[in-house]
Amino acid sequence: MRDLSGFVETRQQLLSLKPNHRMNWIGFAVAHHLNSDSSKAVEVLEAYEGTLEDDYPPENERYEHNEMLLYKYDRHFAAKYELGKEMTTAISIEDVRREVKILKALSGHSNLVKFYDASFGNNQKLHSARSSFEQARFNLVTSLSHVEATKRYEFLEAVSATMDSHLRYFKQGYELLHQMEPYINQKVDGNNMCADCGALEPDWASLNLGALLCIECSGVHRNLGVHISKVRSLTLDVRVWEPSVINLFQSLGNMFVNSIWEEMLSDDNSR
Repeated sequence: MRDLSGFVETRQQLLSLKPNHRMNWIGFAVAHHLNSDSSKAVEVLEAYEGTLEDDYPPENERYEHNEMLLYKYDRHFAAKYELGKEMTTAISIEDVRREVKILKALSGHSNLVKFYDASFGNNQKLHSARSSFEQARFNLVTSLSHVEATKRYEFLEAVSATMDSHLRYFKQGYELLHQMEPYINQKVDGNNMCADCGALEPDWASLNLGALLCIECSGVHRNLGVHISKVRSLTLDVRVWEPSVINLFQSLGNMFVNSIWEEMLSDDNSR
């Protein structure tokens, strides 16, 4: 496996080949971060922001863009914090040396204590600023989480509405079946049983053959292909059963259909 510097070089080459792909910019920045070069990572992110129209990304990229901003600010405060520690340490050493010389001549001198109190106060300000940033980060993440939760709720609400719609169609199918039974199953000879096997109360039909079928025989017809038998359910395929289709089944019936199709079978074939 290549080292991290090689990884950085690879990501830079990908960015050079396709500079319009935002993932190449982000990958290049991540490579610098993994290589412990946060300043370069921030430079890459700032360069990427320069490619955005109106300095703001599309809506579907804003969550990712906010994370980039948080990373930049986090690196900025981290650098300030480290610089403050280095400055405090260097000043402390020089001041201690100076105080030691004074303390040798003057007992009870308090400048050293005052200096450390002042230094501690500066560090407190830095900690306060960093805490404020962390709070702002938390508030932003919380607000984004609220947005995500809202989107999930909207998605579940849409799914629920779709299920309600399917349930209505299913109920309509049963209602239509009850409306069709007096016309198809009772008034037409043979429609109270499957045209193939004779099973009672068939709830499937072959539209192009004009025959009512049970569920088992409908599977056989379906395997023949729609060019031979176009199978539909009496209860599920609600939109198929228009008045013209119902009139067709009223005028035919299983006995009449079988008298035609069975007549076309050779003597060595059985039902």
